[in-house]
Amino acid sequence: MSRPATLKVGSTSYWTIMTYTSAGVLVDADSTPTVAVKKNGTAVADVVTVTKRSATTGIYDAYYNPASESEGDCFTIEETATISAQAYVQSWNFEILAAERGTDDSSPSRYYTFANGSGTDYADAYTNRDVAKNLPKVQKAIVRLKISGNASSSSDWRLTLNPPTGNPSGGFDLLDGVTLPAGFSNYILQAEVDLAACDNVDGSWYIVFEDFNNYGSVLSIADASVQFSDVPIASVGGDATAANQTSISNAIAALNDFDPSSQTVANVGLVAVTTTNSDMRGTDGANTVVPNTIAPDNAGITANGTAISSLNNITVQQVWDALTSGSYVSGSFGERLLVSQGTHRTVQVTGSNHVAADVHEFQSDSITAAAIAADAVTELQTGLVTVGTAFTYTNGAGDTHNVTIS
Repeated sequence: MSRPATLKVGSTSYWTIMTYTSAGVLVDADSTPTVAVKKNGTAVADVVTVTKRSATTGIYDAYYNPASESEGDCFTIEETATISAQAYVQSWNFEILAAERGTDDSSPSRYYTFANGSGTDYADAYTNRDVAKNLPKVQKAIVRLKISGNASSSSDWRLTLNPPTGNPSGGFDLLDGVTLPAGFSNYILQAEVDLAACDNVDGSWYIVFEDFNNYGSVLSIADASVQFSDVPIASVGGDATAANQTSISNAIAALNDFDPSSQTVANVGLVAVTTTNSDMRGTDGANTVVPNTIAPDNAGITANGTAISSLNNITVQQVWDALTSGSYVSGSFGERLLVSQGTHRTVQVTGSNHVAADVHEFQSDSITAAAIAADAVTELQTGLVTVGTAFTYTNGAGDTHNVTIS
């Protein structure tokens, strides 16, 4: 299983311990695994935190932040556990790397950590760091720490970073311009101080809390660190003192009081109204017709759209259902269609372009001599009694009489 090979100064290393049986099955260890640490071959009493991963068999999460480390230090991590009465031991190493700053060592900086401490006055009891790196005369120090306490007023106590020897006497004030809330807990404090007045950086540095009015104020400090650099404060582009950080924070907070309902920005109220409209076309209600053109205005565009829409809903059934009256004009194609006055409209057009139909009735005096052919007249005459023609007449008694029609 892979383990971290390097760790940057001031960082925390995280890894996972997994406990298996000889058959390769994950099982919980008989008890939580323990981890011992050696720094450059010598055992140290640093604490490595190991916790079982919730609801997961045989997996433990571990993390470790060395109490002190410098670039090039080598740490050996030794894990020990008992799995089903079988001992488990695994060792692995990681090396400390410098905290990179883009061009590392172009502006030398050193990072140191302090042990946690608490009390009403622990100027001497608080654990210090011995700086002996032969640094050049440093220009600034950035101090980071987490503080908790019940101090009622910072005027009753002080928190300082004290150099090993020389000026300034009384150390550097870490609360300059900082107002702490009453009963603060886990308050993260970062302060940048100018070390131009410090004559010597080699030796023991202290973070000092002093309840100088003896009000019984209690302060706890955790995760404290100091980073030294020989870069002058003015050359890094600004002054990041605690007072300036507070000023910047207040300025940012002041940007968050914008009230759109007060229309501080011109026309904000108008914008809030027009955005509720759903028929905007860029210049709503304006006549966008260029003079002397045939383009329609907005009302004409709307009317045209309505007219075009109405053309799209005619059906075949509506064509056949149209009334004959007023359906066509003189000379139109519709005028030349056969139109029936009733529902009996079956007519055939023969191959010789003749209309064939059953004639049910004639108008009075509608059949003239011109309408009857000569052969039709002959046929009629053959069946009729004409002048000069004899015919037989039978009476009721059965006698026969010859009658001449003249």
